[in-house]
Amino acid sequence: MSLDLKNIGNYIVVYVLTLMIFVLISLIASVPIIGWLISIFAYFYRLIVVSVLFGEVYAQN
Repeated sequence: MSLDLKNIGNYIVVYVLTLMIFVLISLIASVPIIGWLISIFAYFYRLIVVSVLFGEVYAQN
């Protein structure tokens, strides 16, 4: 099983999307009370989305 440039590029894209989602949720969490409550559910959603994205990239390999 060798990684070619296309697969590495897919991993990089998913990693950058993960960082962008993390920053967005962190900005929402900075809002008092409501942002904190939203961020609890958003972090769980992020965990699921990121797991699915990395799983799809891994399955393509």
